Amino acid sequence: MVSKRLLLGSMFSFFIFSFVFQTHCETKPTSIETSNKQNIAPQKRLIALCLLYMFGPIGGHRFYVGKNITGILQLLTLGGLGVWTFVDMLYILLGRFTNADGKKLVDWT
Repeated sequence: MVSKRLLLGSMFSFFIFSFVFQTHCETKPTSIETSNKQNIAPQKRLIALCLLYMFGPIGGHRFYVGKNITGILQLLTLGGLGVWTFVDMLYILLGRFTNADGKKLVDWT
């Protein structure tokens, strides 16, 4: 019973947290980024965020964007005991997360 409450509580807090960041802190692409499509990654932020939520401590989102070495490090450290995973979540929500080529994940869908 406690595990169900913990799971539901964490899911609820995650969705509230992501809603607040999406509506109030989302960074809009600048005119330079929209005119220069070479700096935008083909991967989507929503998929990266879902992978982070489901497989964050084992680095699923990092494997998705091609950062295999840091994905393995996250797998071995369980997401830096959650700190690294939390920082990645903030980076994805704020639009500052990059793929292996250094291109930002800008598009949600």
